[in-house]
Amino acid sequence: MTLGMVNASNPVAPGGVLSYTMVFGNSTATASPAAVLAMPLPPGTTFVSASDGAAVAGGIVSWNVGSLPAGGAGKRTLSVQLDPQAVSGSVVAATADLRDAVTGRSLARGNAAAAVLSSGFTQVAMTSGVDAVRAGQLVQYAVTVTNRSTATLDYTITAQVPNGTTVAASAISATTTFDAGCGYNVSVCAAGSTIRWGLSGTYPVRIAAGQSATVSFSALVDATNPPPNGTVIRSTATASASGTGATAAADVVIGP
Repeated sequence: MTLGMVNASNPVAPGGVLSYTMVFGNSTATASPAAVLAMPLPPGTTFVSASDGAAVAGGIVSWNVGSLPAGGAGKRTLSVQLDPQAVSGSVVAATADLRDAVTGRSLARGNAAAAVLSSGFTQVAMTSGVDAVRAGQLVQYAVTVTNRSTATLDYTITAQVPNGTTVAASAISATTTFDAGCGYNVSVCAAGSTIRWGLSGTYPVRIAAGQSATVSFSALVDATNPPPNGTVIRSTATASASGTGATAAADVVIGP
């Protein structure tokens, strides 16, 4: 059995809402035992909503997911609200467990973490547009950088090509006379490579005080050697300027 888990947004502001998506799958050739998916509410959060008739008791959200046929998969979602007094720089960690409904034995586990960020001279937000994706599909990523200082800043923005994907150079947005990409004359960026927008001091991404800029790229999930259901693919984005910077991440899970 497999279990992948992602959260959004990351980072999250104090008092903000965190949404979790859990995708589970049976990668064996036989039906799985009947199972229960359970996730304790992360410390410092309160329950908002959950999909598929979830039960909430004793701070634990659970779903009876039953037996999965060979190759079968399912998805559940949960939203929680973060304490408005959460400390900036802390981490909200969550764990989900897929258990045998009869014996209680753990069949698979997943985890996710989000950083708490309340303020700073630079803010980065990264979105993927979807929480689950299938092999051969595109994930549309957007990175928005906000300059919260009182002066214009010149930024270099980077993003990592997610595991299990590739990014065509033509699917990367350009913001300046410098063509963004993962290297000179590279037509396809491999998993793990770094996409860059702007060269500090030469062709930076210039953002005025109080303004934002957005860059984007599309990642293609490998269909030749597809990641198994429940696999989490992650991209991390960073924006840096003189004396300031920030990071954000976006997770997507392979599944239905």
